[in-house]
Amino acid sequence: GAPTAAEAAASLGQLYRNIVKTEPIISLERELDITAQYLDLMAFLYGDKLIYHIDTDDEVKPLQTPKIWMQPILENFFKHNFQSDDRFKVVVITARKLREGYLMEFFDNLGSVAEDKLAQINAELTPEAIRSYTQLPGKGIGLQNVYQRLSLYYGGRVQMGLQNNSPSGVRIRILIENEGENGNVSTSDRR
Repeated sequence: GAPTAAEAAASLGQLYRNIVKTEPIISLERELDITAQYLDLMAFLYGDKLIYHIDTDDEVKPLQTPKIWMQPILENFFKHNFQSDDRFKVVVITARKLREGYLMEFFDNLGSVAEDKLAQINAELTPEAIRSYTQLPGKGIGLQNVYQRLSLYYGGRVQMGLQNNSPSGVRIRILIENEGENGNVSTSDRR
């Protein structure tokens, strides 16, 4: 397994360089490339029990976005849904350009979130709630951090939510509305 281990070490080094040396604002295409590097490492750890697929429209690739916001979403799948068992694990990422903006969805095929917890998490992913949430001690920060980072960059144009898939798995949906919707200031004016 030395060649495989060497390849994984090289991938880890490349991922680290991308995290440290990449500009803070990158194209969505670049963010997806970095995310694929992370998933390649997870595929090394899980072997043939993990498969992932990234499906994107060409129209979404130039969208400017903060770097490394997708990785915490995927880390949640691995931390909470993918137990150390023999079940086959699947991750799917889609990115589409819609009339109203850009839609990104993250799916997994295992696990679920209790309905009361799902409602609580979704209630925390709002502009009003996220301000006070970050001040509370002892709270998980993964998804809330992603929402906060995207909200700081895109303003009030971000919607984020979780839902359970049927029969199993979790879906995270992020919509970034087109500029000008809701009278928001353009991202170029916020820099």
